[in-house]
Amino acid sequence: MFIQEGRARSSGIFLFEGIIVCRSHGSLKFRVCREDLSILSAKPRSIVVSLVVGPFACSLVSLHAPHTTSPQFDSWWDDFVHIWDVATTNCEHVLCGVDLNYAFGRHDVFPCVGPINNVGKSLRHPVSSRVMLEILGCKCNVVSTFRENCRAEYAAFPYSYCSKDESSYSCIDYFLVAGGISTGRNSVDHIFPMLLYGMNDNFPIVGVFGIPPSSTSKGLVSRRSIPYDIKRIGDPECDAKFLHALESAPAVPLVLEPTSRCSLLEEFVVGAACDAYQFIKGRKKKEWVSDLLLDSCVKEMLC
Repeated sequence: MFIQEGRARSSGIFLFEGIIVCRSHGSLKFRVCREDLSILSAKPRSIVVSLVVGPFACSLVSLHAPHTTSPQFDSWWDDFVHIWDVATTNCEHVLCGVDLNYAFGRHDVFPCVGPINNVGKSLRHPVSSRVMLEILGCKCNVVSTFRENCRAEYAAFPYSYCSKDESSYSCIDYFLVAGGISTGRNSVDHIFPMLLYGMNDNFPIVGVFGIPPSSTSKGLVSRRSIPYDIKRIGDPECDAKFLHALESAPAVPLVLEPTSRCSLLEEFVVGAACDAYQFIKGRKKKEWVSDLLLDSCVKEMLC
């Protein structure tokens, strides 16, 4: 969960009702459900977090860009490339939730931006906008603007901001991805639709994303051979070690999409089996040709 315009006095990682919260001093927070987290960069309008769960690793980025009329606009976007470099240097897979305070329009015709553009009343932006140039420079995709990624209701009426007098609305919040991060089909949508709640300001959007395995271990690359000794299954000592490893394994969060969750479960189970049922080094291999048959073949060749 990417949260902009929160308030925090200091940066850090803490636990809140079972959810790990990474926060930067100022106005940003980021919430995740599991471990192996480290904050790589924390500033008032940005935070970059490294997430590693089993074979899955990625950089998570939460950004809150200033308005075009803000005195911080140019300096913030000057620093944007450095923020993105921190994320991509840590891992090629990057998932970013961002309040750009910018509405992509019909003039933003680029491969990284889809046809789901702002349809409401919004500020006019020049064709060669600074925002668009920086997005192109970081080589990411604005996945929440592609029709196949969005629910039909969201694609027909995309918005994430409504003015206080409810006279205008626009889409200024987006999901950016880089590397191998995948977006679930028809997954991007509003969490709180404007028609159901009489409120204004920002409306959060949601999406489902998949993180590819960054690396495999313990022989999981090859599916042609079993990376543990199946002949040792049934050995009381080995079985006890295997069951203990499964009982000690961390819980896999249900918030992961099914493919990632199954891959993570497989990593735990196969890893436990590899540790419990290890191959015995130095075991004498069974000879395929007996000494008697070998002697007979040699005699036939000499005759």
